[in-house]
Amino acid sequence: MSKVAFISGASRGIGRATAIAFAKAGYRVAITARELDSEVAQQSTQGSLKQTAQMMEQLGCEVICVFR
Repeated sequence: MSKVAFISGASRGIGRATAIAFAKAGYRVAITARELDSEVAQQSTQGSLKQTAQMMEQLGCEVICVFR
């Protein structure tokens, strides 16, 4: 049986760190934030949900993004 985690607020900060920790631990992870890839995130160092997903995929994690 595979392990699954759902992390909200995964675009930056504690949410991103938590999502990456679960990815490293071998979990399949669903991550969520208000937007997938906002202009503000692209122009700043804050990050985006898309960037978090890419980082997790590089670790070999199966990741699903949920956003509005």
